[in-house]
Amino acid sequence: MRNILLSAMVFSIAITSTIRPAAAGVIEGSYIVTFKKDAGMVLPATAENRVKGPIPFGQHSTGQNKRELAAKLGTTGEVALILDAINAVNIKMDAKEAERLRQDKRVLRVTQSVIPTPYITQDATYNWGLDRFDSKTADLNNTYNYTNTGAGRTIWILDSGLALSNPTVAAEFGPRASIFYDWFNTVPYGDDCSFNSHGTKVASVAGGSTLGTGRGATLNIVKLTNWPAGGSTCGTDPGIDTFLGSLNWLATPGNASRGSIVNLSFGFSNSTCTAATNPDWDNAIRGMHNNAGLIVVVAAGNNGCNVADFSMTNLPEAFVVGGTSNEGLYLASNRYDALYSNAYGSTNTGANVSTFAPAEDVRAMMNNGLVPRESGTSLAAPYIAGVFAVACQAAGTYCDTAPMANVYSDLRNTGELNTVKNADGSTPLPNGSTSRFIWQQW
Repeated sequence: MRNILLSAMVFSIAITSTIRPAAAGVIEGSYIVTFKKDAGMVLPATAENRVKGPIPFGQHSTGQNKRELAAKLGTTGEVALILDAINAVNIKMDAKEAERLRQDKRVLRVTQSVIPTPYITQDATYNWGLDRFDSKTADLNNTYNYTNTGAGRTIWILDSGLALSNPTVAAEFGPRASIFYDWFNTVPYGDDCSFNSHGTKVASVAGGSTLGTGRGATLNIVKLTNWPAGGSTCGTDPGIDTFLGSLNWLATPGNASRGSIVNLSFGFSNSTCTAATNPDWDNAIRGMHNNAGLIVVVAAGNNGCNVADFSMTNLPEAFVVGGTSNEGLYLASNRYDALYSNAYGSTNTGANVSTFAPAEDVRAMMNNGLVPRESGTSLAAPYIAGVFAVACQAAGTYCDTAPMANVYSDLRNTGELNTVKNADGSTPLPNGSTSRFIWQQW
C-alpha cells in the first residue's frame, strides 16, 4: 500500500459502579462487569473456543451459557451479554447488586453502561467538503474529481440506523447499503428515526453516491442508538449496552472481514473538557484493530478539548479525525484549511489526531431526504472512512494483509502537511496537533 498510495495519484475512566463519565448518558440498570485475567469466568474469544458457523451479531463467540455464568458469579442480575473479546459481561441489575459484585475478588471493575455523545452540532447549497478532497492544496474549484470509489471495500456504520424507507435516501445508496443489525427491532427494520438524522447523515458522507467519498463501498449499517428516540416507530430500548455489544462482536476475529472500516462518530468529549476514559471501551477498540484487523475511524469531538483525555480518541489503534472549516479557502492568497471553530462547537485537537477533514457547513442527507448544511466531526470522520475505502481499493489486497499500524501510517503519509491552521491563520495548532490534510489521490 505504501508504494501504491504514494504513486497512484490519478483522480470512560476506570470507574466504579457509582461513578459515571462526564458528558455521556447512562443505561439505567445496565452494568459492565470486567474480570481479572486469571479469574476464568469468561471463555476467551479464540479459534479453539469459537463455535462453528457464523456468530449472531452482538453475541459471544463461544458456547458459554449466560445463565450458567450468572450462577457461577452468584448474581441475582441477568447476564445480558457475554463480552468475550474484553473478558467482561453486561448484566442487568440494580446499583446495590453492582456494588456487591464490585467487591468480588474475581472482578476487576464494575462500570455503568454509558451512551456516548454524537458529534454533529449544527445544521450548503455548495458542497465544499467534497470539493476540497480532490486537491493537494487548500483550493476550491467547484468540482470533485475522483478515479476510485471504494468498490469492493466495506464500511461499518455504527449509529442511529439509515432511513432506507425514504425513497430519496434509498436512491442515494442503492443496493450498496443494507441494515446488518438493529438492536431496537425498529419498524421499518434499522430505520433512522433520530430527531437529527445522525446515522443517515454519517452514512451519506461516508458512502452516498452523490455526497460521499466512498461512493462505491458497501455499507453495513448497525443501529445501536436512537439519539434520542424520535417516536413510537423507533423500537423498544433493549436496556443493555448495545455499544460494547457491537464493538465486542467486531473485535472477535472472523466476524468482520479483515481490512474493513468501522466508523464511530461519537465519544466522551464534553463541554468542560473533563477527562473521561473507560478501559472497557479502549480494550474493545484495541481488539478491533489488533486482533480483528479492522480500520477504526473515530471522530475527534467538538468541544475544543485534547483528545488525549478521552476514550477511543486517546488510542493509537483509533484513526482520529479532527475538523476544518472553509473560511481560509476563499482568501485571495495564502489559503489554508482552518480549524473548525465557531459559536456552535470546535474541533478537538492533540497529538493523536491523525488528520483533519471538512466538518463545518458540509452537506449531508437527513432521514427525510433533504440535504442541509451540517457541522461537526461526526462528518469529518466518515469522510475519512470513505477515503480509506478508496485507498484500500487502489492498494489491492494490502489492507487485508498488512499490519493495521502500517495501514494507518501509510495513509497518514499521503497527507499534505502544513495546510491546516488555526481559524485566524496562525500556527502552531493546539495540544501538539500535526497539521495534516489527507486528500483523495487515487
